[in-house]
Amino acid sequence: GFVYAEAVVVLCLKKLSKAKKDGDYIHAVIKGTAINSGGKTHGYTVPNATAQTKLIQTALERSRLKPEDIEYVETHGTATKLGDPIEIKALSDLFKHPLAIGSVKSNMGHSEACAGFAGLVKIILQYQNAILYPSAHALPANPYCGFDTNTLNVVIQKQ
Repeated sequence: GFVYAEAVVVLCLKKLSKAKKDGDYIHAVIKGTAINSGGKTHGYTVPNATAQTKLIQTALERSRLKPEDIEYVETHGTATKLGDPIEIKALSDLFKHPLAIGSVKSNMGHSEACAGFAGLVKIILQYQNAILYPSAHALPANPYCGFDTNTLNVVIQKQ
């Protein structure tokens, strides 16, 4: 279920050309962003499936990436019977290839306004260290998402 968390994330953003010119160490490059509001839904932790799919499509278009270019998605992860399957459905509608997913919220809780930035930091650290950090409480898998529990177990145990 929903677990509150407190967090602070500080990001220093700079145009790529300026960072290169200044000789800065570049941790990551943000290729594109998208934001939405699901509008009217059935509750606070229930995303809008259509809005989720459109959001992902918009982010891919703005970044000039194709779904097959993506190997990992840091999910919102509401940890609810209804919310997670909606998010997984939106991902499944666009990504037809094997895709690693995770959610920092399973490890730290939902830090409200900071949640997206915490996920971004997790992604950067995963790529810097060439590892997928395991998500806490991933097993048993949410039965409403249709995951193969044996596959999930292998991935988690390898971490």
